[in-house]
Amino acid sequence: MRSLAIFSFLLFGSFLRAEEEIQPDQLTPEQSEFFESKVRPLLAEHCYDCHSNQAKKLKGKLFLDSKWGWATGGVGGPAIIPGDLVESMVIDAVRHTEELVDAMPPKYKIEDEEIAILEKWVAMGAPDPRPKVEEKEGLVEEFDLQKRFAEHWSWRPVRTVTPPTSLVTGEATSAIDRFVQKKVEDAGLQPALPADQRTWIRRVYFDLIGLPPTPDQLTKSLSQSKEQIVDQLLASTHFGEKWARHWMDLVRYADTYGHEFDFGIDHAHEYRDYLIRAFNEDVPYDDFIREHLAGDLLKNPRRHPKEKYNESVIGTGFWYFHDATHGPTDVLQNESDHQDNQIDVMSKAFQGLTISCARCHDHKFDAISTADYYALTGFLNSSAKVDYPLDVWGWRENTLTKQKELLASTPIENVSPNNPEEIIQSFIATANLIRKKQHEPLPDPWQGQLIDDFEKGMEKWTLAHRDANASAIATIEVNASSTQGARGSQWFDTRTFNTREPLTWVSPTFTIEHPYLNLLIGGNLSPHNRLELIVDGKVALHASPKTEQNLSPISLDASQLVGKMGRLRISWKVPQPFFLDQIVFANRAWDDQTRPGPTPAEIAELSKLPNTSQPLINQWISLITKNKKPDHWSPEKFLQDLVLRPEQTVDHNWTRLDRAYSNYLSGSTSFADFSKSELPEGWVKTGQAFQFTQNNKIRLDAQRPFIETPSIDSSLYGKKRVGTLRSPIFTIDQNIHIRLNAEQSMVRLVIENYGMAIHSELLFNGSIYKKDSRQTNGQGAFKWIQIEPKTIKKYAGKKAYLEFVDDGDGYIQVDQVRFAQKALPQSLHPLVRELSEFGTPESIEQTAELLSQAFLSGKPDILNWFFHRGLAGSSMHRPEVHNLITSGEKLAQDLPAPRFALTMSQATPENARVYVRGSYKSLGEEVPHRYLEALGSKEVDRLGLANLIASSENPLTSRVMVNRIWLHLFGRGIVPTPDDFGPQGQLPSHPELLDWLANDFATHGWSIKRMIRQIVLSRTYGQASVPHPEIDPEKIAQTDPQNKWLHRMPVRRLQAEAIRDALLAVSGKLNAQAYGPGVPTYLTAFMTGRGARPSGPLDGHGRRSVYQAVYRNFLNPFLLAFDMPSPFGPKGRRSSSNVPAQALTLMNDPFVQRMAVIWAKSTAQIQDPLNRAQHMYEQAVGHRPDESKTDQLLAFLDKQGELYGQKDHRAWNDLAHALFNLKGFSYLQ
Repeated sequence: MRSLAIFSFLLFGSFLRAEEEIQPDQLTPEQSEFFESKVRPLLAEHCYDCHSNQAKKLKGKLFLDSKWGWATGGVGGPAIIPGDLVESMVIDAVRHTEELVDAMPPKYKIEDEEIAILEKWVAMGAPDPRPKVEEKEGLVEEFDLQKRFAEHWSWRPVRTVTPPTSLVTGEATSAIDRFVQKKVEDAGLQPALPADQRTWIRRVYFDLIGLPPTPDQLTKSLSQSKEQIVDQLLASTHFGEKWARHWMDLVRYADTYGHEFDFGIDHAHEYRDYLIRAFNEDVPYDDFIREHLAGDLLKNPRRHPKEKYNESVIGTGFWYFHDATHGPTDVLQNESDHQDNQIDVMSKAFQGLTISCARCHDHKFDAISTADYYALTGFLNSSAKVDYPLDVWGWRENTLTKQKELLASTPIENVSPNNPEEIIQSFIATANLIRKKQHEPLPDPWQGQLIDDFEKGMEKWTLAHRDANASAIATIEVNASSTQGARGSQWFDTRTFNTREPLTWVSPTFTIEHPYLNLLIGGNLSPHNRLELIVDGKVALHASPKTEQNLSPISLDASQLVGKMGRLRISWKVPQPFFLDQIVFANRAWDDQTRPGPTPAEIAELSKLPNTSQPLINQWISLITKNKKPDHWSPEKFLQDLVLRPEQTVDHNWTRLDRAYSNYLSGSTSFADFSKSELPEGWVKTGQAFQFTQNNKIRLDAQRPFIETPSIDSSLYGKKRVGTLRSPIFTIDQNIHIRLNAEQSMVRLVIENYGMAIHSELLFNGSIYKKDSRQTNGQGAFKWIQIEPKTIKKYAGKKAYLEFVDDGDGYIQVDQVRFAQKALPQSLHPLVRELSEFGTPESIEQTAELLSQAFLSGKPDILNWFFHRGLAGSSMHRPEVHNLITSGEKLAQDLPAPRFALTMSQATPENARVYVRGSYKSLGEEVPHRYLEALGSKEVDRLGLANLIASSENPLTSRVMVNRIWLHLFGRGIVPTPDDFGPQGQLPSHPELLDWLANDFATHGWSIKRMIRQIVLSRTYGQASVPHPEIDPEKIAQTDPQNKWLHRMPVRRLQAEAIRDALLAVSGKLNAQAYGPGVPTYLTAFMTGRGARPSGPLDGHGRRSVYQAVYRNFLNPFLLAFDMPSPFGPKGRRSSSNVPAQALTLMNDPFVQRMAVIWAKSTAQIQDPLNRAQHMYEQAVGHRPDESKTDQLLAFLDKQGELYGQKDHRAWNDLAHALFNLKGFSYLQ
């Protein structure tokens, strides 16, 4: 039973005793008989192999061969609680319920009869006569961190090393060359001769910018020094594009999450663009680390060089490029898995350590404990994902400053608007007319624009498709016994046909005159047989049978099509009964009992009455008649009932409502109160949107100009503000109630940091209210909303935080958040109280008087209702108020569209608990926020963690990074396992050189470009890729067969992106546009499935591969063929395979074929075939062809010319395609 004790046990109670007090029991004869005949044999058979002295290695530090063993327990506490079947981990394990521990034995489940024996034994108190057995030596594997730390090279400080001086030859001049040459000479070899100039130029171009030199660049470079060439390449904007791609491998960059629906990762490209800029600007690597781990916490973040927004914070986005599923059944397990991936990426990328191997147990080989791992999860538990608004050019901050100055410099004492007489009189006239029309008869839904009633058969229809053998089409007389519901004596009925072939009829063209298409339809339930309304050549509406035998009425909403030309089509595709009758366009749906509103003529007459206006009349008509489902708490609902259904108007008992609200407040707990001008403890806001309204009377929003109550409001300075308001983390244990006023904004409860609930209403229904939900569209007034109680119950005990998001389309204003066991308090708009506090008004005129009084009361929330509903406008304001609002809104008019980046933000700090054996169900010791014990175990915040990793005293950081740089320039790192500097990784081939480079890197400003420059200018990098001609191949085979000592420059295949980019560059199709959203992947016919997006262009718009979108479920097959890694984990060193699929890709991929055609065409201006062929060869491989190669090129053209009958463009296309397939094209020789 491998890990019975993998979960901690918290409720030890009085059972726990000192080890010396645990003694074997004295059993009664009955107990002894039961134990010896039933229990001991069962434990010996199923448990002793892993949990006894006879085990090869004790699992979970748990002995089950004595009472002392199970009573003291293993790493998770006592395995048996006598008399308690629920909390005894042994029972949970053998039941395979996995409530407390993993199922045991792990490979099978013991018989039910055997489980019953153990249950009986535990229930009777687990009497056990077995004494403690002395532990045999080596049974329990000890974790000696200090020993491991002392023994492994990578934990030791970086040494100060002096380069060798006594070398056989004097060719080595740089420190790098002296270290390498010393190893080569010690092996009895000589360094290779320098590579020829063209080879070196092509090599350094691909290594620094990932592109081949153009013929002009090559010609220019031949006359320049190496230093000049390198400096130009390091200054190229293409440098960042090349080196960012390496880092994207490490952080498993992707634009989608993968799994079933491959949902998109919002704003992912901003991180990719950040990387490109960071490498181009040569951001010091220690700062680069700080930006990644804690860019949101930097007091003085780095700014974009031109657009001036915060660059540093974007680095934190790397944490969230993990894959994710939209429907995890266990959010805590899901979060645990994500954190494992996050720690794996962070530790490998920056430290070359496999820290995630310590998730379930202390690291098997390295000086890393499980406590180290979970200390790092504490940083993640105390952080949150946020879409950070990028303030381009600082426009948002500057505009906000101006708006604040405007409000502060324009003191307004009286904000009351002008007299509402016109509003009130328009209401009286409108309401009286609407009430009068309630008594008029409803129009017949079957009268209107008749298309056909089939009383004259099919004479109006044209048979657009029929089988040659089909009989004449006819209708049949009504047969009341078989079909009911028809109007008149005939209808369309397919049962008269003597064909089973599909048939189609079309009607004459007509102008649609009325908003509803009403018809009778019946037949077998088949979506393939239907009536279609064709508009602009497309199916605009359609209807299929809903019943088996009878004709039933149906209405289609054609209101958006009135005035357009259309025709009807009867489509009978499946040989099943299909009936139609009475097709008519009418003014109402067949089942709509709503009375028609005033006609245009009636509205015109009303507008002639004193103190009325047509716009106001139209607004009142819309509020009273056209809002079909107003919120129950709104003035619209009250006024609709009052005018249309006076007998149904609710008589509110305000005394009872006030008492109930008071009881609610006293019986609930305030989680946040925003009535004061400071954030409650632990709350965080991002962006400029959320501002406190205290001490303000006016809001710079023409639709809601008046401040109702002190609160926090995202639209105090207009609706174009963007930002996020986030609560501290709390444990879900009560209902969550929020009093807010919102429109087109989002509220969500983020449970256990799970960020994809927006895609999973099934599992997280009611935990998130999107921009279009009723809860977050309060129609300009405060109301109470709640997180769905079923969701609260489902996730009780889980950690969560609230988030309020305004992305610029609307607003959100929060008054308070409360936790309660009670039901949500009833919301009623203050205007409803003004209208009904002293009883329901008895007439329209009395209602109008109350509306007038409410308006003149000057209460902000009531005035806002009139302005928000379009009943009051700018003319109602006092001039100074109108000018203030107009000026404030004008300042925000030119704000750019919101732009966001995926980032990390600090949340409520909380320590982590160790998950015993990696399972959150078993909580071990609490560990504070700290870094590895081997590196000092200092307790820090996330910025402190970043500083510890970015420190020059950290023995890993500089070594790991210079090793990565070396790897990308030589194809192999000094440490060949760049992501594992631990005992399972390989030893450095040149340890002194590694430390010299690491020291040099840290002491010279952590400059990546400087490090690259000195490496590529070294003689070692400039070697030929063939051994020195004087060295015996046999000697090489014996002393350096893998070129470990670098006696020559390694031959390397270009990475996938470089091959694709070279195809574009050579063909002249390379689009140098930088930055922006990724170009959608071109989808082949085989790339199908859920989550597929529209296909992108075959050539990706000619843009570099780094700008091609990375869809986890739809990865580019060309790039995959050349070993682009799948983005699911860190990848510091790509595979470099040589398989037939690569040759087949270069031969058959349509992209390669198209580039060959374009390239050949682009060289057509070179008239001489010899010069043209030589030019193309030089473009492909960087060298001029010698005489032999030239002859081969011309012979190939002649042969293709013979094949086609003439040496035309097709032969040149084939030559281009053949050159793409040369090894010299895709390899650095």
